[in-house]
Amino acid sequence: MAVAYKEISDPDKEKTRIRRLVNRVLKERRLSLIVGSDVELGEDSTDQPAVWIVLLVDPRSKLTKSELGNINELARSIKTEIFQSNVRREPYVKLRTAA
Repeated sequence: MAVAYKEISDPDKEKTRIRRLVNRVLKERRLSLIVGSDVELGEDSTDQPAVWIVLLVDPRSKLTKSELGNINELARSIKTEIFQSNVRREPYVKLRTAA
């Protein structure tokens, strides 16, 4: 179900705020294979404001089933933090190999 969002006034401030939320969750959950993150703002396929949280994975890591489960739990925690903080964007989490 799509959520109706109000106009977002300052994307730079919102990006900074979301980055702080993500960093807080990353500090609490500490997964060694996640070496960083990025935040990308835009609109999703329904033209609603969205935020993509990019988790940067250590290229030397060999992902196991257990580690993928940990990443999924981390993604849920990040999305929960964003929802509970009244961010007016639909959150998506994706993985990218760190350079």
